[in-house]
Formats: sequence, structure tokens, C-alpha cells
Amino acid sequence: MSMDSMNAQSLVERRKLRRSRSVWRALAVLLFVGVIVGLLAQFTGVADRLVGRGEHVARVELDGFIDFDDPFIALLEDLEEDDDVKAVILEINSPGGVAVAGETVYTQLRALGETKPLVAVIEGIGTSAAYLAASASEHIVARNGSIVGSIGVLAQFPDVSELLDTVGVDMYEVRSGELKAQPSIFSPPSEEALAELEQLIASNYDWFVDQIEERRGLDGAVIRGFEGTVFTGSRGVEMGLVDAIGGEDAAMAYLTETHSLDTEMDVLNRRPERPMSLAGPTAIARLAFGQGGQVTLDADGMREALRDAMLLDGILSLWHGR
Repeated sequence: MSMDSMNAQSLVERRKLRRSRSVWRALAVLLFVGVIVGLLAQFTGVADRLVGRGEHVARVELDGFIDFDDPFIALLEDLEEDDDVKAVILEINSPGGVAVAGETVYTQLRALGETKPLVAVIEGIGTSAAYLAASASEHIVARNGSIVGSIGVLAQFPDVSELLDTVGVDMYEVRSGELKAQPSIFSPPSEEALAELEQLIASNYDWFVDQIEERRGLDGAVIRGFEGTVFTGSRGVEMGLVDAIGGEDAAMAYLTETHSLDTEMDVLNRRPERPMSLAGPTAIARLAFGQGGQVTLDADGMREALRDAMLLDGILSLWHGR
């Protein structure tokens, strides 16, 4: 074989090898993309929507500080209309939050409970607005060591007037009335301002007590006698705030016994559909676990988080563990 023939054959072999490598690279990339898409579809629930979930019990998580959350409310509305959802387990681990936001969640849960069996499972903590949410269910389960109760509302505001005097800062305000924007963090509250705030707190508290009285069958005087106390789950059973000790298994046992659900029925996570936020660790967690959808840079969210960390503004239904 001539040298030219050998060179030509070698060139052909190298081209074949390059083509082969290109094909395998393309297949590897397609496989990688397919795995990523599959995982995202699984975690975000897209796969379930495409192939159908079938009849199931929906597991909904109420975690952390309760604030206004339209996607969560939308999820509850969707569950109400989903014929495949035969019951709902509300898994709670929250100290409460904004009083009106808690009321919104409670109201929507009440509507959901009118169409589906609804059971609450309090895992670590379910207090204040979170306990209000739990009371919307027909049955409350908690662990022995869970923290429940703290029925009540509060308003907090600092007084930094002495600090401003120390650093030589004067604060001027022009108000349309003496009670406008009162109480203020820049001056000690007047007796009139405190009286108005106490009236707001009392009105919210009365409504809160009325709901627990209706849902739990407890006398209002007994509820007021708790004075915002927190209880363990086992103590909560004694006080009438909790129905049974346990977790999801206890909730399923209740549902199968009282609503004749299939003991083998799947319990599936149902999560709100919300845009991705690049505002710190929460966004990283959502990326890692596939929660969310559209990626946005949430500068407003960053500012609000910083503001909330510095000052709790408004009427809260929240238990502080400190």
C-alpha cells in the first residue's frame, strides 16, 4: 500500500472517529437535559399535571411566617375544585404571622373544608395565626412535643426618641390629626394613641376567640383564660386544642375511619406555583428543590425582608420563642 493510500485511509478513520465522538457528545447532552427536565417536572408538579395524579390525598405545607401569599390561596382554591383530591392534610410548622393574612388563610381553609375532608397535622409548632389555620380543619393532630396555642394578637413598635436625642437628630412631623400615624417610633406614644391601638387589638382578639370557640367547642371564657399561653401537643389534647397525638399516619387513620378513604391511597405534595426569587437563601433552596418557575431578581422582596427584620409593623398573630 502506497504512502498516499495510507494517509487517505488514516484521514477517513479520523473523520469517522470525530463523527462518532460528536454523536456520543450530543447523546450525552440530550440525556443530561432530559434528566434535568424530568427532575424539574417531578419537583414542580408539571409531570403530575401532564399524566394526571389520579385520586389522592393532598398534602399542603404551611411553613414559617404567615404573610399575604396569593399563590398559596390559589392552591387552596385549586384543591377545592380538583375532583381527584379526596381529602387534604394541612402540615403546619409555623409560629403565626400577620393577623389579617392568617384570617385570609383561615377563611380559604374553611371554604376548602366545606368540600373536602380537611385534617391538620402540627409538626414542630402551630401557634397564633397558624393555630387559627389549624382550627379550620375538622381534626387536629400534633406531636407530644409540638407547641400549640398562643391564641391572641399583638402590635409592636420601638421608641427610638431617646436614641435620636443622643445622636442629635430632630424628627419633625406634619400630621392631619393627632392620632394620624400613631403610635410613632420617633416619640413616646400618647395615652390616646395607646387607647386606640388597644381597641384595635381587642377587636381582633374578640374575632379570634369567636372562631376558636365555634371550631373547637370551647367556652370563650376558657379561651381567654389561656391568656396567650402555649402548650405542648399532649397538653393541648387535655385543653381541647388538639384532638389526637401523632403525625400523618394518625391523620390518615382518621380519614380512612371517618371518611372511608382507601388506606392505600397516595398522599401527594401539592405546592403553590410561584415565581422564582433571587433574594438570598430562599431562592437557592427553591432552585435546589425545584420549587417555583420563572426566575426574577426580586429587589422589592429584599427591601421588604430587610424592613421586616428591623421592624414588625401592624397587628400580628405570632408567638415569639424569645
